[in-house]
Amino acid sequence: MTNTTPQSIDNDDAPTEGAAMKFPDYVKYGIGMVGNQIMRDVPSSLLLFYMTNTLLISPALAGFAILVPKLWVIVADPLVGMLSDKTRGRWGPRKPYLFAGSIFSALMFVLMFTVPMPASPLLATLLIGACYLLLSTGYSLYSVPYLTLAADLGRTQRERTLALAYKHFFCLAGVVIALGIAPWLVSTFGQDKGAYGVMSAVLGMLLFVTTMTTTVLVPVRQADPNTPPMTGNLLSQMIGAFDHRPFRIVFTAATLQLLGFGVNAAMGLYFTIYIMKMPLEVAGLVATVSVVGAVVSQPLWVRLATRCGTIPAYRIATISAAISSTLILLVPAGALAPYLALGFVGGMTTCGFTMMSFSSLIEAIALDGPDSNRKALFASAYTAMEKAMLAVGGFLTAMILSLSGFIQGADAQPAQVMTTIVLANVAFPSTLKLLSLFVLARYEGRPPPARHFEAVIEAAE
Repeated sequence: MTNTTPQSIDNDDAPTEGAAMKFPDYVKYGIGMVGNQIMRDVPSSLLLFYMTNTLLISPALAGFAILVPKLWVIVADPLVGMLSDKTRGRWGPRKPYLFAGSIFSALMFVLMFTVPMPASPLLATLLIGACYLLLSTGYSLYSVPYLTLAADLGRTQRERTLALAYKHFFCLAGVVIALGIAPWLVSTFGQDKGAYGVMSAVLGMLLFVTTMTTTVLVPVRQADPNTPPMTGNLLSQMIGAFDHRPFRIVFTAATLQLLGFGVNAAMGLYFTIYIMKMPLEVAGLVATVSVVGAVVSQPLWVRLATRCGTIPAYRIATISAAISSTLILLVPAGALAPYLALGFVGGMTTCGFTMMSFSSLIEAIALDGPDSNRKALFASAYTAMEKAMLAVGGFLTAMILSLSGFIQGADAQPAQVMTTIVLANVAFPSTLKLLSLFVLARYEGRPPPARHFEAVIEAAE
């Protein structure tokens, strides 16, 4: 059994093998997050809308095409994590999977939006679903070892936290590209299937370049030969991971929040177009403004976490995000300026609970002890949950639209559809955020990692 005491993360000055990380090392690691975010956010925000409003596939069929591939990652992510932890060789335990994931995901990303569509809606749905299944597999191959690198590359908690800070900066760049540039490209080139093809070609190339840059440039970090091998099958290992209380609490809270985020991401374009009466490119503009808010607020969240600890800052960020998302109900249709202003505020609050969620995850992994042999298993369980909740959110959105009577491709929708869009985009995510606070309230008795956030302040400033 691995050590789970808080003392396992306290000695930052303990001698460890390997050279200290420097600025170029953090950049080499962080840049891969751009492509990782494109893989995640473009399908989450655009795929359902592409299927219903461009391919004219019913929301119910489109929902299943999105759900099934993402449910696969519940198995794929932990499997990749387990295989990665067990892999030995000249390229270390992570690089072989990073190589495969970078190449495969870029190809499947482009194919998903460019493959010729059959006339039958059912066959088109099956084809999109197959492409998305393959993309999800490539995403698992890359994202699981990529997240684990934050724990592998850093010799101390300070270095791991600083790596996380750089990762978050590149994450914001990926958000601008996936949620800002992607819809802008689609709108600019005509919003038809060809426009989605142009978008996928441009972003697919960027996805490949950024993920492969990290894959090639990060140093090979061999597994500690003294680390005992993992025993048991995948199911028993996953059950054992949830015996680790800090991880279990962080995992559960994030599950609630990400389910709401999944619905919000899938419903966002419908809300902008049908409720706010604004064109598609405004969604990209809001996403860009949100990222500016995130960049501005990051040092503030870091200082708050320094002062009161990760989990208290996590709670404050969660409450703030729930409030800011609800305020959108006060903005009249067509009022661009207040809509953008709330996008800026929403970016600030989302930055807070996103940063604290990942910081809590890294802290929970570190609390498993410096000799933990299941780092990638923890990371893979988290990433599997993240992807599954985004998929379930997209599926729920599709089913809600279908049951409310959504008319695919129509410029106007029935009154019950409009009400449903508002409830799903605002009330549902905010409620889940507030419920997650009850889970985080159980995370007590752990030391606040105040001094570890000093490293993040350096990056943020």
